[in-house]
Amino acid sequence: MKKIKYLLKFTSEYDYAKTLLEGKLFMNQASYYHNLEVGQGDIREGSFSNESMAYVGTSYPIYCLYAAYEHQLVDNSIIVPEKLATDFQAKYVTVIKFDEFMQMLKNNELGTEYGLTVGEVNYRYLSIEDSHEMLKGEKNSLLYKTPNFKYQQEFRIIVHENLEPITKKEVLDGMEVECIIGYEHKIYSLKRDLQGIAKIIKLDECKCVDGNMIISLNQGIL
Repeated sequence: MKKIKYLLKFTSEYDYAKTLLEGKLFMNQASYYHNLEVGQGDIREGSFSNESMAYVGTSYPIYCLYAAYEHQLVDNSIIVPEKLATDFQAKYVTVIKFDEFMQMLKNNELGTEYGLTVGEVNYRYLSIEDSHEMLKGEKNSLLYKTPNFKYQQEFRIIVHENLEPITKKEVLDGMEVECIIGYEHKIYSLKRDLQGIAKIIKLDECKCVDGNMIISLNQGIL
């Protein structure tokens, strides 16, 4: 089994990276990712079959990180696809020690009364058996994406809380009704910051070779 050594969060702004370092996780609902730009979103996010556009749990908040495995570490650097920075228009990456961060979650330091699902995303097309297991609650549809996103190596934190809906009045069949057009985001705060187990690195200081980015752990800013 491949061992995760670090979790990476790519961000376009330093303030976003600093917020994570302070222990604050900005989460959106799964359905938010359906309509993102190419490379970020998957229209079947949370869908329980390859053909169906029916979704499960898409009002749950999720936090997405990149899982860096042991074999990606070379000379105290992490080797990742350069495409990751391009997809997210990233200028910074927050690098978090995996084992220490997981221990914080196990200790319920996220400070929520709701249950959590944490794990790596599976990149494959769903079988009929997968769909049945998702409908029965035996598998989480939010941990599956289509194979073309495999390079993202996502690790997800899912909070089993239904976010506050955003509504808009619409006229349907001559009647005015409240329609849900989305869900509010939410910030979850850890009980302590990540200063001892994480650092922020500027991507313009990283070398790129043959489509890969070399993130040196010897550099970093706070």
